[in-house]
Amino acid sequence: MVLLSHGAGGNAAGLGWISRFLAQNGFIVAAPNHAGCTSTDLVIASCIKIWERPADLSATLDTLLADPQWSEMIDRQRIAAMGFSLGGNSVLLMATARMSLDDYQAYCVTMTDPDSDCEWLKRGGVDLKTVNREQYEKDSRDPRISAFVAIDPGFAPAYKSDSLKTISAPGLFLNLGVGKDVPPTLRANALADAIPNAEFAEIANAVHFTFLGLCNPNGAALLKADNEDPVCDDGGQIPRAVLHRQIRHRIGLFLTKTLLER
Repeated sequence: MVLLSHGAGGNAAGLGWISRFLAQNGFIVAAPNHAGCTSTDLVIASCIKIWERPADLSATLDTLLADPQWSEMIDRQRIAAMGFSLGGNSVLLMATARMSLDDYQAYCVTMTDPDSDCEWLKRGGVDLKTVNREQYEKDSRDPRISAFVAIDPGFAPAYKSDSLKTISAPGLFLNLGVGKDVPPTLRANALADAIPNAEFAEIANAVHFTFLGLCNPNGAALLKADNEDPVCDDGGQIPRAVLHRQIRHRIGLFLTKTLLER
């Protein structure tokens, strides 16, 4: 089974392309929408409450394991958590990672790019000095998670290094883009290096939005006309469908190795 967590301002349906792939290959996929931080229910001040998202995933798992029908189909020894962007942070918290509010505040002092996560939070009325430290830094581990996949995981500069060293579950980190093309808040190579049993891979010619679903032919033009985020744009000339195949290949190999072949 795979628990799937969407990014800030996204939704479960927007990741349907990867859910479908997993389901076709023998995985049960459970993908909740995180209240207050979805495309149709977005309050940016809710998105900084990162502790609520792993709780959503754990509650989803609780519900399925308590259901007579689903509980018979789920192998409790083979449950993975996979997340994109802020969802990547959620699955890392489930895997035992802990956050440092001081480190995130220090990082945001250096981030003045209007497209940065820090400026996005500021525009949404978030004052990091008022964030609930106890909750932000709390232990959200779920021992039922036996593997994780984090794609462009959010808040990369703010993890407590000691907590990363304690993660025992095998993990896969994927960055959409290569090296410095990936925004600092999403760079995952150092996170993978700090975790004993983690792998790291990059998808060249991709950008953060590549992990979203395929766009309609006129999608990019409509977004530009409405001054919306360019979620239909990728990093080069390679079509998103081709990049999706590369991503599916990486994730499929990892989950096959860590769950199906155990």
